[in-house]
Amino acid sequence: MYLVLGRQNCTFCDKAKELLEFDGLDYVYVDIMDKPELKDILVEQINVRTVPQVFKLVGGYDHLKVSLDGE
Repeated sequence: MYLVLGRQNCTFCDKAKELLEFDGLDYVYVDIMDKPELKDILVEQINVRTVPQVFKLVGGYDHLKVSLDGE
């Protein structure tokens, strides 16, 4: 599962979603303009100023442990 943070009228956001759909991958899209707290986190805490930002969701602790053990 992927998390796509983007905004309306963003060509690259649309392309990211299309790519995930083309590959048959599940994703959740969040428009950061509707979630100002996410925008603040991206800019102020992660120092990211562009969208889309795409994150692969690992899951809970058990999923994280399996993921890290496989490396």
